[in-house]
Amino acid sequence: MVAAVDGLPDRRLYRRFRIRTVEGADDPRSIAEVIDRRYTRVRDEGKPLPGLILIDGGITQPAPRARHRPPRPQPSARRRPRRRDGRDRA
Repeated sequence: MVAAVDGLPDRRLYRRFRIRTVEGADDPRSIAEVIDRRYTRVRDEGKPLPGLILIDGGITQPAPRARHRPPRPQPSARRRPRRRDGRDRA
């Protein structure tokens, strides 16, 4: 696992993992194990979670991170319509 701080690599935060619970080559489950182990520990130690986690892979690989995603803010019930150029309508 590679980490960066303010856009620059920080080798002190790099981690290597031995996959313990997955048999054979199963990338999504292996990624789920690594994400779960790493960020459960970070959370339990009271350290801040990263602002961004990038997972390099195919369509099935981003799913494991969903368990650790902070809740999204709910959109307001009354939203002002926007024009196609992004400006608010009067």
